[in-house]
Amino acid sequence: MLNETLKIDKSGLILVEGKDEINFFKALLKKLNKDTNVQIIDVGGKTNFKFELPAVLNATGFSENVKSLVIVRDADKNFDDAFKSIQGVLKKNNMSPPFKCNKFTNGDPKVGIYIMPGDSENGMLEDLCLKTQEANPIMKCVDSFFNCLSTMPIKQPKNLSKAKSQVFLSAMPDIMPSVGLGALNG
Repeated sequence: MLNETLKIDKSGLILVEGKDEINFFKALLKKLNKDTNVQIIDVGGKTNFKFELPAVLNATGFSENVKSLVIVRDADKNFDDAFKSIQGVLKKNNMSPPFKCNKFTNGDPKVGIYIMPGDSENGMLEDLCLKTQEANPIMKCVDSFFNCLSTMPIKQPKNLSKAKSQVFLSAMPDIMPSVGLGALNG
């Protein structure tokens, strides 16, 4: 649950699923030199957007400051369902959702929905990050590791994208426990 003393003091607001996404977007916005007037809020999981959006809309400073609101969530196994779920949350809170992903409404505030990894694909933040590293030679080692692992008579990782991200991050000079922290640390 969001803190009742939540104060919004930026014109751009991004709502995300969790701390890893906060770290990822902080790093991305800093790299793009767009970090000065954007506030990022963790709603505590994809199922919490419906509970936390009303608190955000009623937070001190929202109506005075926010010119654009972006909601970002993972597609997981169904991109269309993820997009429709956020559209529904916005409608229930008397906000006009965009008709297409990655587009803003013309309202005040402008509202955008972004579903990761993007391009109408199923997946999550880790898939997006892995995609950016496809040409990295370390990915051959990551793929080789998981090819070998698939021949073992053991339970396989439940989430291959998260597992591959962890193996990739373990090959970095400074090991990071998550893609968000990895992004923050370059």
